Amino acid sequence: MCPKMFLLDTLDSMPRLRVSDALMKIFLWVLKESGAPDVLSLGQLREVQATLRDSSGVPSGSYKSAQNNVFYMNDVRSIVAKVCCLHSL
Repeated sequence: MCPKMFLLDTLDSMPRLRVSDALMKIFLWVLKESGAPDVLSLGQLREVQATLRDSSGVPSGSYKSAQNNVFYMNDVRSIVAKVCCLHSL
């Protein structure tokens, strides 16, 4: 992944600071206007993000407690497998 894609994805994936599509379009426009080569469109960026999420994301499961509270939990097996793969490289 090129540095531009990495930075755009990082900006767009901050859990406490979600970036709207309108703001991301402004980021992309600024990159184009400043002469950055090969700037993706918003649609292309979303496609790359979906591919990354599918290939390296951690699945989350929805669960309901006895008190009918809904909560989500990441798949611990998937997390451990990814960490083990990283350390074996």
